[in-house]
Amino acid sequence: MPNRSKPLWILTAALLVGTPALWIVYWWQVLASGSLPHDGDAVAIPMFAGVVTGFLASPLVLATAWFCLRRYDPRTRLLAWRGDRPVRSVAATLVFGGPALVLTAGLLHDLVLGVEPLHEYILVALRAPWIAWLLAMRAALVGQRAPAAGDDGAPRPISGSP
Repeated sequence: MPNRSKPLWILTAALLVGTPALWIVYWWQVLASGSLPHDGDAVAIPMFAGVVTGFLASPLVLATAWFCLRRYDPRTRLLAWRGDRPVRSVAATLVFGGPALVLTAGLLHDLVLGVEPLHEYILVALRAPWIAWLLAMRAALVGQRAPAAGDDGAPRPISGSP
């Protein structure tokens, strides 16, 4: 895991921008392959749906990243497990590790058996950064620093004010 949370925020932003962009490239390649009917608009709808879905999912992805990275501990490792926080460790593993496992299984399936036609590899490549993000969020959540004593999350007064 990185020494600061900034690279994970950059990965989050790259996913939010890159996923709809790759989705558009994918459908453009599907159109170019000639596998769609020529008598209708069969590409604009899924292209637009990918952009809208990315836009609508952005708040959820950003909130998840904030929740996981708010008390980031640079000593955290990817396979972190906190014996003093077993519920958090299990919950984070189920919530983030489960989808990462499913995406990894699909990725390995497609890489080992191959996919046809060639433009399907765009969707295969799209899974890898999401797997990395899910595993990083899991590790960051499990390894979060405990709040300081007396830290109830309330805003602190600015020094020098009454």
